[in-house]
Formats: sequence, C-alpha cells, structure tokens
Amino acid sequence: MFSDDQPVSITGYITLSLGGEIYIFQDVTGVIHVEIDQDANNAQNQSRYPRRN
Repeated sequence: MFSDDQPVSITGYITLSLGGEIYIFQDVTGVIHVEIDQDANNAQNQSRYPRRN
C-alpha cells in the first residue's frame, strides 16, 4: 500500500482532467483517478488534457 505523496511509476495515459489536481488515468488494465500535485507537474502542460465540465 502506498501512502500519500509517495512517488510511483505507472504507464498509460491521462485521459481527462476532473479539475484541480485530479485526473483520470487509463491503461490496458483499467481506469483510476489519480492526484498529481501541481508542483510535481510543473514541466507538463496540463491544457492538453480534456477537462470535464
């Protein structure tokens, strides 16, 4: 089990932004909600992910 703020490595796609730091992540095994801290994601351009209204 992972605790909050513990780095993990996963392979797949962020398919949707739910707002804030919550995203839908998908791979061949299924779909999960993930939280990606803004400070950990500074190098990425989040505007490329579709946003749920």
